[in-house]
Amino acid sequence: LLFLDEPTTGLDPQARHHFWQRIEAIKAQGKTVVLTTHYMDEAQQLCDLIAIVDHGHLLSLDTPTALLAQHFDGVLVRLGGHPALAGLGYPLR
Repeated sequence: LLFLDEPTTGLDPQARHHFWQRIEAIKAQGKTVVLTTHYMDEAQQLCDLIAIVDHGHLLSLDTPTALLAQHFDGVLVRLGGHPALAGLGYPLR
C-alpha cells in the first residue's frame, strides 16, 4: 500500500509522465496506490476510482468515466492510435 500526496506538483511534463509510468508499474504488481491530486487528467489516467473530497466531506466516488459522464457536459476528444501520432515516441491516452 502506497500513499502519495500530490507527488507531481511542480514537475515538468516529461518528469510527470515518467512518474505516471512508475505508478502504473506499481499498480501492475497488484499493489494499491492512494493518490491525492488536484490534476483531474492525472486522476483520470492513474485511478480506478476517484473520490472528490471537500473539507473532509466525500462529495463523490466513482470511476473516472462515470464521473465525467455525470459532471462534464462538454466535448472530450481522445487521441490515440492514429498513424500521425505514432512518431511522438510515447502513447497517447
